[in-house]
Amino acid sequence: ALSIPVESYTPGTVVVVKDPDGNEVPSTVESIKGSPKVCFTPSSTGPHKAEIYTDGAHVGDIDVDVEAPKVVIEEPCSVALPVCEYVTKEDIKVVLVDPSGNLVDSKVSVKDGENPIISFVPKSPGTYTAEISGGKNKPGIKIPIV
Repeated sequence: ALSIPVESYTPGTVVVVKDPDGNEVPSTVESIKGSPKVCFTPSSTGPHKAEIYTDGAHVGDIDVDVEAPKVVIEEPCSVALPVCEYVTKEDIKVVLVDPSGNLVDSKVSVKDGENPIISFVPKSPGTYTAEISGGKNKPGIKIPIV
């Protein structure tokens, strides 16, 4: 999931995230290192918008451009996995599949205070999907990697 800061957040604030087609994306507001953040998992690339409402009144927007990581076929690559909480190598699990649904050999590394990194060698063009579970991340979160 991606996280974006919400400086104007107070109890009773509602945040609605929308994808490029205007569809609502499930999101949560969580305290990360003492600061409120909107966490969501984009299902597509392109401009997303977090609409902020307080007591039912629209008080602002946060625009986020979601870009798929670019990879080169047959060359090793490393991609940061967006997750909403601090995770350790012991509590995150990632399954990577290629565009045909085949499992892909991959390695996940985690450094203190940083998003986990998945390393792999793409064998064909298309969207690779990292399915993340562990910690507060719901089982089955899928991140597209183009």
